[in-house]
Amino acid sequence: MDTMQKTFDRAAEDLGNSIHLEHVNVTIPDQRVASLFYGAGLGLTRDPYLQVDDTNMWMNAGRSQFHLPTGPAQVLRGKTGLVIENREALEEIPFESDFGFFFKEFDDPLVCYWHDTGHAQIKENLGFIGHAMHLESMANRLAGFHIHDVQFPGRDHCPPGSGMIDFAALKPFVRPEHLKVFELNPGVPVEELRRGVAHVKSIWGET
Repeated sequence: MDTMQKTFDRAAEDLGNSIHLEHVNVTIPDQRVASLFYGAGLGLTRDPYLQVDDTNMWMNAGRSQFHLPTGPAQVLRGKTGLVIENREALEEIPFESDFGFFFKEFDDPLVCYWHDTGHAQIKENLGFIGHAMHLESMANRLAGFHIHDVQFPGRDHCPPGSGMIDFAALKPFVRPEHLKVFELNPGVPVEELRRGVAHVKSIWGET
């Protein structure tokens, strides 16, 4: 068989819309204005170790980055959203009580909330929030979930069903358009992972 005649089937590799982006490159004409927009405006932080000159700027957005070399203004096709996740530690911002003020300030459908089930449960265990009540308050800005369970009081990233999270109480706020990402400890055996996924599906359905 002549392997040179084989063709690459792009449709078979199509994943649809991107759900995770490591970094995006876009050229900008003015480093100072971009620094004010991405830093003071969006609240992102500049990478302190790489590209520290005045011709290229790397801005950290969680685990992703904007790479911003100097050049003619470049506009990307489509739209890029900014998603803010609830955090686990008490000193991390925004705190749950701040989200309402934040989303009033940024009243844009591309600025969304991301719900981490484990982080919220730990905060409930500490007596700071009601898990389901907080999720309900964010329902109209909700983009998706990091799904994992918590074994009391604060051991998270456990397979769903092995801990104390009441996934049934969260079900009323889950929609088919929400992204769902299972974020488990890397040491979790495959069979336990499968049981965890099945546990959530048995409660939330195939949403």
